[in-house]
Amino acid sequence: IFNFVDIRTYFPKIALIPSVALTVRRLHDANYSGAWVLSMIFGIIIISLSLLYLILNAFAQSIGRSYIDTPYIYTIFLPLGCFFILLTFSLCLLPRNNE
Repeated sequence: IFNFVDIRTYFPKIALIPSVALTVRRLHDANYSGAWVLSMIFGIIIISLSLLYLILNAFAQSIGRSYIDTPYIYTIFLPLGCFFILLTFSLCLLPRNNE
């Protein structure tokens, strides 16, 4: 019997590769480097890990345990992740010479 849970689990991971390839292709069509995709992915990973840490830290404090509260999450990592994402989106606003 075919298990549909497997499809729902693995489909986003499988669909990620063609979507990144398509994004790189479209960037190349617009005369941009495909390395800009890495900037976007790097920003998303930084923000996701920072938010995950903040959620886990808040949960641990609510049950009476506490992790080491580091202000670096608020002052460095979240703004850094936002910077990478905004840098990638600002790529669309820059004029290019199509020679």
